[in-house]
Amino acid sequence: MWRTLQPVYRVYSLMGEAWEAGVNYFAYFMEHIPASAWITDAGGIMRYANACYYQTFKVPPNIIGMSVYDLYPQAIADTYAANIKYVAKHHEAMQIVEPGEKPGGEAGFFLVYKFPIVVNETETLVGGVAIDITHQKEAEARALELARVTEANKIKEAFFMSLSHDMRNPLASILMTVNALERELEELEEMPDLANAIKRYLHIITHECTNELTLIDALLQIQQIETNLYPLIPIPIKIKDWLLDCLSQLEPRMAAKALKIATHLPDDLPLMSVDPTALSRIVGELLQNAYKYTHPHGLIEIAAHAEGDQMQINISNTGELSADILDRIFEPFFRLHRIKANGFGLGLNLIRDLATYLNGTLVASAQAGRITFTLQLPLQGKEYREV
Repeated sequence: MWRTLQPVYRVYSLMGEAWEAGVNYFAYFMEHIPASAWITDAGGIMRYANACYYQTFKVPPNIIGMSVYDLYPQAIADTYAANIKYVAKHHEAMQIVEPGEKPGGEAGFFLVYKFPIVVNETETLVGGVAIDITHQKEAEARALELARVTEANKIKEAFFMSLSHDMRNPLASILMTVNALERELEELEEMPDLANAIKRYLHIITHECTNELTLIDALLQIQQIETNLYPLIPIPIKIKDWLLDCLSQLEPRMAAKALKIATHLPDDLPLMSVDPTALSRIVGELLQNAYKYTHPHGLIEIAAHAEGDQMQINISNTGELSADILDRIFEPFFRLHRIKANGFGLGLNLIRDLATYLNGTLVASAQAGRITFTLQLPLQGKEYREV
């Protein structure tokens, strides 16, 4: 009898050894696979989790027997539970991207493969394997944002081209027509009242068209700076003589307000290589603002000095600005409403961006009753660019 049953016992013994070896191989594989692996029941109760799972997700040291609702925030647990229930009910595997919480508490994204494990007719477990794809998702988001910004820039560029063609050119034509009419009015000597009335109307038209052209030109210059297409031709400049020349153009208007002017410009200032048109735009705007916002009998000061390979120009005037205004003074379309003045609030924004475009800086400060704008530019100007 024993000899008869011995082969059968031997087969069962080998099967047991094979099963035990298979279980050991499986356990070894699961503990060393470079991915998170786990098993839950159909209700989301954890039955197994490998070492990588504990390293990947923010969970307690032992999660066996715990529900996904015990382990994760409500929104994440709802997602996990719904997917587990679907796989267990339909006996279908699924590959999805699920959110997760990493050990440090930061949010992550994981590519998850969930599959049914049929135990018997009444019980189905759900296995899962996940890899961290947070960096890939972030890269995709950056790529989408870059594509969105690129498309927005194309639309904006087309808008500014249309702005130049459809608005600037007609306004320039209107101004030319107004100038021609003004010349014709000089011949209406026999009707002086009519001529004067027409001149007033033409002056209003000229003023408004000039304002609109100024706005359009400012917008176009901002677009050129943002797209790195603002034309630059740096040439050597004696900064002292150049600043004094800029100041002389405003002196008659400053004298009319009884403004005092002080300069601090050493004779030994080094030559500065810079695009004169760009520098004129910046310094001219700062001087205009100093003139505009300084009360009669106030003081305007201009100073310059070299520090290493940088030139620093300070333009200051008597006045007060609060900290909240200083924080916003370079914002586009920001204006000091307490002072009635012409303009669109683009001037300081434009010249700050232009200073940055020239590899420099422009900052504002206010203390002891003085407002100061400090422009710092490299002595060696930015290279020539073609538009």
